[in-house]
Amino acid sequence: MLPAAAESTRHGWWGRTWRIALLAVAGLLCALFVYGSMLESVPIDSPAADAMATRMLADLAIGIVALVLVGLRHRMPLLAPCLVIAASGFSAFAAPAAAALLISVAARHRRRDLILAAVLFFIAGYISAVLDPLAEQMPFWQLVVMIAIVEAALIAIGLFIGARRRLQVEQVRSIAAEQTAQIERAQRQERNRIAREMHDVLGHRLSLIAVHAGALEYRDDLTREQTAEAASAIRESSHRALEDLRDVLGVLRSDTGAEAESGPQPRAQDLPALIETARATGTAIQVDALETDTIPDGTGRQLFRIVQELLTNARRHAPDSPVRLRLTAGRSDGIRLVVRNARTAPRGGDGYGLTGIAERAQHAGGAMTVDDGDGHFTVEVVLPWPM
Repeated sequence: MLPAAAESTRHGWWGRTWRIALLAVAGLLCALFVYGSMLESVPIDSPAADAMATRMLADLAIGIVALVLVGLRHRMPLLAPCLVIAASGFSAFAAPAAAALLISVAARHRRRDLILAAVLFFIAGYISAVLDPLAEQMPFWQLVVMIAIVEAALIAIGLFIGARRRLQVEQVRSIAAEQTAQIERAQRQERNRIAREMHDVLGHRLSLIAVHAGALEYRDDLTREQTAEAASAIRESSHRALEDLRDVLGVLRSDTGAEAESGPQPRAQDLPALIETARATGTAIQVDALETDTIPDGTGRQLFRIVQELLTNARRHAPDSPVRLRLTAGRSDGIRLVVRNARTAPRGGDGYGLTGIAERAQHAGGAMTVDDGDGHFTVEVVLPWPM
């Protein structure tokens, strides 16, 4: 296979060649029509026939030069069309090339260039008609009208082609802009997802570390075993926080943008262990129902993060308040999670917690509602059963 550059060059060369060849055939037919009618009225052995032959050779030479200029029209976008149009006044062979270049000038939609080319085309057409013996039988006004009609038709074709090209360019730009917007939108969504994941994962671990560190700082009645247990909990939570951070940041280093899965992902069946870990920090949790056995892993991961964030919020904003948790799940009723605790801190420091929970619920096709009346803070999350 040819390289891309060579392939493009080959197609460009062929595109120029077949157009010039077509103009050459059209010019030859035009010259045969003009000079054929002249030769019918001129004796073959008369001096006029020799003059006619000389004129035909000159016409052919001018036409060949015009075809060469057609190939240079991109390098000389105004000069080449003007020279070819001017040459068409003296060469029937160059007339099709002149018409094609007038269309080309009109397609570029540059007013000054088009006016100059149109004036030259009209003058060249009139000169060509004067040099044609058949045109002597046509009244002057008919000749002018005929040239004007032909020129107007060519300009109209060129303007139509130019408008169509500009429309195609605008469509390509519009498609490219839409693709760029989609890429940027996907990147923003991915950044938001990573930020939410880091908030949910690290917030829980760091809150555990803060609780244990606070116990070591303010309580002086701890035994050696209790101090060692708290220090071990801090070390374990720190280690898990680093692992979670490594997993989340793996997304940023990934070329595909897929979620990093260096370790097992949490499931709904891991909620009992999460609750026990929260209880070990001193949070009183009353579980009214915890139906997790039948929840699929995909939804279970979102549910785990939601419960994790709710417990973290309760520990941050109401550290001395017991938490009531109820989770029911079924194919007919879906998944319903209710977490309730007394509010002992003023609202306003929720940060991105509730926003992340709402986004996770929406991502799973569900919804979140919040009720903070009667001095209690209740969050209810409803998720549909996965199909």
